[in-house]
Order: sequence, then structure tokens, then C-alpha cells
Amino acid sequence: MDRGEESYRRFLNGEERELATLLRLYREGLVLFIDGYVHSVADAEDLAEEVFVKLCVKKPPYKNAASFKTWLFTIGKRLAIDHLRRQKRLGTEEADEALPDEKRDVERAYLKKERDEAVLSALQKLPPEDARVLFLTYFEDLPRKEAGKVLGKSAHAVETQLWRAKKALRDLLEQEGFEYENL
Repeated sequence: MDRGEESYRRFLNGEERELATLLRLYREGLVLFIDGYVHSVADAEDLAEEVFVKLCVKKPPYKNAASFKTWLFTIGKRLAIDHLRRQKRLGTEEADEALPDEKRDVERAYLKKERDEAVLSALQKLPPEDARVLFLTYFEDLPRKEAGKVLGKSAHAVETQLWRAKKALRDLLEQEGFEYENL
């Protein structure tokens, strides 16, 4: 049983402080993941908060079909997609679309090394699906099968997309002056 699953089980059994453990473990990564969909750190933070509010209020059952992290990120993905649908339906444009400084601050807090910042910057230039698969497998350390569950793809499809995404990322980084061996 992973730590998130154990904390959530305890939270459901009345140990309210376990919610803080879940927030500490998953909030930052969840915000960055959701930001890959909505392209607004402020909206991503709100949606991540909504994920945790949903856990507090509705207390959905965790059924062990995937890791707790995969389950949590899937909830985040669904909320992000719903958010995008609402925006499209309302015909609104993102007012906060250009928040590069705020976004960079969040990313720097998450990725402390200069090399990781370069990789993340290049990742943002990739098509969203490529960026998501790289983010889940490398930054969130999800196995390909679990990443596939979050993205709604088979493990084989994730593996294929991951191969193409790594090649595209490598090409981008090389264009920016990084040598593959130094990554």
C-alpha cells in the first residue's frame, strides 16, 4: 500500500490531519500536471484545490484499480477537461493566459536544477500530449501502465508516444545548445 493510499484510508476513517499529508505529497505535482491542460497556473491551482475539496466533501471511494497517485491525477485531468469545456462553451478567453513569471516561479520551486529547468522549458514547446506523457513518466515517476490509465491510453500507446516525445524533446534541446549526453 503506498503512502497516499494509506493516508486517504486514514482520512476516510476520521483522521482529518491525513489530508495535510495528501496535500504535501501531491499538490505541487498535481498543479503542474493540470497546468499542462489549462495553461494557467492560477486555474491549475484552483482545479487542484477542487480535487482536494472533492476528496474532503464527497469522499469518493478509492478502489485500488490503479495507484493512488494515478487515481488522483485522473480526477485532476477530468476536472481540467471539464474546465476547458466550460470555457469553450462560454466563449471566454483566458484572462491570465500570459503568466510566464508566475509559472516560472512555480516550476523553479519544483525543479531546482538548471538542467531540469531547460528540460521543462523545452517540454512546454512540445505538443501537449507529448509533454503530458513525459511529465507523468519522468517528473511524477508513474509507470507507463499507470500513465496510460491517467491519459486514457494503453501502455503500448504510451510507450510509442513516449519514444516520439523523447526524440522531439532531445531535438529541441539540441537546437537550444544542449548536448544529449549532458542531459
